[in-house]
Amino acid sequence: SFLLKRSVRTRLLIVEDNEYDRILLVETLKNKYELMIVSSAKEALSILAISQEEGNEIAGIILDVFLPGENGFDVFDSIRADESYRDIPILFSTSKTAWRDVLHGLNLGAADYLKKPIQPFKVLAKVNAAMFRARIEQVWRIEKGGSGS
Repeated sequence: SFLLKRSVRTRLLIVEDNEYDRILLVETLKNKYELMIVSSAKEALSILAISQEEGNEIAGIILDVFLPGENGFDVFDSIRADESYRDIPILFSTSKTAWRDVLHGLNLGAADYLKKPIQPFKVLAKVNAAMFRARIEQVWRIEKGGSGS
């Protein structure tokens, strides 16, 4: 008999307080990724910890720069402060698209920038590219550390 294995989808965490943007992101990414959606930094940090404890780690994060009472750049720093989350690609999402702000986010170590209004095809392309780069870097680190070459 032929058995179909359900493939495990990559898990993304979306941190977005704007309902319209959340819906657009979910509709754009739901067919390719397993999504966890929160609207605050506190919820995001909690989900990261719980997911790690359960062994269902988050593979990527889309982080709104402007959250209620929070600055996405500070949230980014909080996530990166934990060694466990240092390699998770984080894409900033914002309507603030001045080059100074984009460069600031990229200089912090963000994988990319998603400009609002959300353009589904660009979001999917940028998220796919960030996840692909993260997998390649992970394989490279394993080979470098494991094979000694």
